[in-house]
Amino acid sequence: MSFYQVEHQHATRLEQNLQKFYQQARFEKSALDMQYWHEVFLDTLPDWKPLMHYKELEFDLWISILAYCYHATLCDLKLVYLPSEEVEQIKVFIALLLEKLRVVYTSVQFLETIKADNEAHAKRIRKCVEQYDAITIHQHHLNTLKCYFTYQADQIPLVSIFDVAQHVSLFEKRIQNSALIQNGCLFLYRKVLRIPETNQYVCAYFLTFNGNVLKQTEMLCQQLNQEWLTVTHGNGLVLDSNSDLPWEERDDSFLAMFEEMEDVRDDLEGMRRNEFYSVDDKATRLRVRPRKFQQFLAKPVKGFNF
Repeated sequence: MSFYQVEHQHATRLEQNLQKFYQQARFEKSALDMQYWHEVFLDTLPDWKPLMHYKELEFDLWISILAYCYHATLCDLKLVYLPSEEVEQIKVFIALLLEKLRVVYTSVQFLETIKADNEAHAKRIRKCVEQYDAITIHQHHLNTLKCYFTYQADQIPLVSIFDVAQHVSLFEKRIQNSALIQNGCLFLYRKVLRIPETNQYVCAYFLTFNGNVLKQTEMLCQQLNQEWLTVTHGNGLVLDSNSDLPWEERDDSFLAMFEEMEDVRDDLEGMRRNEFYSVDDKATRLRVRPRKFQQFLAKPVKGFNF
């Protein structure tokens, strides 16, 4: 099994199963069928078990709780690992695991955890918006350069979130060396999205400048495009977001989802309005990611505001 399947397919289904189990355990107790869920998690064990052993990964709420209960169950059964050949032992393990999840899901503390995480997310968004407003409040002519980066079609199945995180880190270090960005960029906004329809990652960058000073961004755009191709060793792809064609008529049709990303503030506000823990098939958040890797980054770049 490739990690590509785990991060794009199995993690999605796992989150959806966990949320459905939570909804029944919490709000539909009379309809809760533990035997049914035992079969679901037993049948899909080979798909989600690898996620429990990637120490370099971090998850959002649903898989994080499962990972905690998974390792706690191993500890209770005095197991170092879950043997794949011991069928009866695995059945016992799944039953104990689901009971731990049920107890967690029906606790007051779990509701408080959801509330606290949502509040922390909203607080972070609010801080980013306030920073953006503070640095642009007296700027009446903003020039925002928008870049969308991804990978060549034949590379998409080979690119994991680990690769994306490495490329993003290298790219951001390299562009910080640009004198124009160092001295003139007011605000840098970056968001990494997972496109469910194509199982690929897209990095959206918005760099905001004083439009009265920087009137043309074509050369800078070309420089950034080249930097992305460099850090991806030529396997990257620059999406054409500046075409004169209407969004719906472009060859890269999935770019239509970026039509609503008009500026930094609107996109940040959109993330605050959207459900933080959405497990919908069309959710673009990163369900799995390297530890400390941020799905979005929003910050002022230079020390002087002019």
